[in-house]
Amino acid sequence: MAQNPDRRFRGVPGAGRPRRRRLLRTLRIAKPPLDDFDRLLDSEGQRLAAIHWTPARVCHRAAQLLDLGAGERVLDVGSGVGKLCLLGSLASPGQYVGVEQRHPLVFQARGLAARLASTAQFLHADAFDVDWAGYEALYFFNPFDEVRFSSLSGWQIDGSIRMGGEVFEELVARTQDRLASLAIGTRVVTFHGIGGPMPSCYQRRVSERFGEGTLDLWVRASP
Repeated sequence: MAQNPDRRFRGVPGAGRPRRRRLLRTLRIAKPPLDDFDRLLDSEGQRLAAIHWTPARVCHRAAQLLDLGAGERVLDVGSGVGKLCLLGSLASPGQYVGVEQRHPLVFQARGLAARLASTAQFLHADAFDVDWAGYEALYFFNPFDEVRFSSLSGWQIDGSIRMGGEVFEELVARTQDRLASLAIGTRVVTFHGIGGPMPSCYQRRVSERFGEGTLDLWVRASP
């Protein structure tokens, strides 16, 4: 007998009923076909693509919203295999930089950058060890849900980072504090949010639906 899918959420910190319903809808959707970028990845990267990498059409729209000019830089927090940075860099005069704490993903992203003749750069580091103030824009594809929902089948990339509800809450709070400290005019694009509300000093300028997620452009305003 097949297990009731909703049982997978019992005991998962922060998995309230609305969040459960959204995740269940996502998990019940047939795995989408790989886009052209995903076919460049190794088998493990392709397996993770449906959950963890920004869809190509969302990457293209995010790059438009980031609207980088020459000399401007964007930091992709939790860049994974570098999909947003690589696709964005091919269509923008700005500098795309990804930060990722898993070395195998950074290694693959750098290899793809060389293969695609991309100017994107990738840092192997904890995102909170990077100075976000050195960037005009930032991108988030809700990088902390893996921490909160690691017990779900296929959700966890590997066992190399700390997991659990308390860790999730800590990461979201640190992100909110860091964003609130950035300069007026800083642009932030989020897909599926950051795991909690944006700081009140940010104004949402654009909000668009893409499947089960929302792509938003936020701009740091006056306090």
